[in-house]
Amino acid sequence: MATKVKVTQKELKKPDKFLEFIDKSTNYLADNYKLIVYFILAIICFIFIFFLAHSYLGKKSSDANLIYNEAIVANSSGDYDKAIEKFTLLQSKYAGQKITDISLYYTASIYYNKGNYDQAISFAVNFVNKNPKDSYMIDAAYSLMAVSYLNKKDYQNAVNFASRITNPNSPYSDNAQMTEALALEKLGKHDQASVIYNKILTNMYPNSF
Repeated sequence: MATKVKVTQKELKKPDKFLEFIDKSTNYLADNYKLIVYFILAIICFIFIFFLAHSYLGKKSSDANLIYNEAIVANSSGDYDKAIEKFTLLQSKYAGQKITDISLYYTASIYYNKGNYDQAISFAVNFVNKNPKDSYMIDAAYSLMAVSYLNKKDYQNAVNFASRITNPNSPYSDNAQMTEALALEKLGKHDQASVIYNKILTNMYPNSF
């Protein structure tokens, strides 16, 4: 036989907790309607600004890459003046971007190929200052500076910058050693130059020594 549940009159008069919650929520929304609307609008504005900024930065990066690629193509085809024009545009409009910093090295390289060693050194120094952690590219810049100083007959600075490439596994190590040896020879330091020449030959023909 089923047990009957007896509900007293007092229990019937107790407020329903769910209805009480709904009532409180409705009152809160009514009292804070404007505040809630402003909060929602603020969130929407933040999301809109975020996507707008993201879109702008994406376009800016794309435009920078386009100019960089145009400069590289011009440089590869031997049109140095056009390459410098494009790199200069990139550096003036998109300063601070990684690809712009890298373009400083290529600009230095172009000036070296044009025989403008002062400009080559200037852009290489600027590149080194902006890319202190990129070891291989730093070695490339040091090598370029060293050979630029060698061509300027500033042999002491040629030695100084060539000797900064200390990693034997650097792809610019052999070139730097040769530049340093030539500069030392011009400075009359033949014994030091001879040591470096022997080191270069040993590296080139390890089984002959």
